Amino acid sequence: MGEVNVTAGATTSGVNAELSAAGIIAGTVTAAATKEPVSGASVAVYAHGSAKREAVGARGITAETGVIIGTATAGSDGKYEVRNLPSGEYLVGFEAPTAANLLPQYHPNTAQLGEAVPVAVTAGATTAAVNAALLAGWRITGTVRDAPPTRRRMSLSAQRRRPRRSQPCSRRARQRSGRPLTTRRLTGRARSGQASRSRPPT
Repeated sequence: MGEVNVTAGATTSGVNAELSAAGIIAGTVTAAATKEPVSGASVAVYAHGSAKREAVGARGITAETGVIIGTATAGSDGKYEVRNLPSGEYLVGFEAPTAANLLPQYHPNTAQLGEAVPVAVTAGATTAAVNAALLAGWRITGTVRDAPPTRRRMSLSAQRRRPRRSQPCSRRARQRSGRPLTTRRLTGRARSGQASRSRPPT
């Protein structure tokens, strides 16, 4: 692009341009299984050959990167048009909306951009019938749930306790409980008296 010098307060005239006619790529996107049009399908045109070299040089993009120079969206009838293309060769890619569950594709009927066949475009003309029939994709379904709470294992150490021996109640404890006090050992008088009372009279 040329430079134009502008002076403040003055009008720079004679900045004219002659625009060349551009080419068009047109076609229809359908589903291969049902033959129904794919509404909302995205169409991308990639530069190829000399057109790609010019685009890479102008945009500073590496040659390995696909350079998209035109896009379009298919209508409800599946038809599309990519306009404003200079003369040259191009690769065309198609991608359906996510809800359609259809696989992306490159013209003609390949899944890899490197295997696509270029489409020739002439300025001022329409390259028609660049169609695509997208294959059905697979679905992966499932359910996502919250993880269950982590169970912690507690180690319990059981200690064996020896049974306590029964001890005689103390005198003070028996007084508190109101139980009568008994004496284990009998005095000598009590023993002799008990013995005398137990003897029958002669």
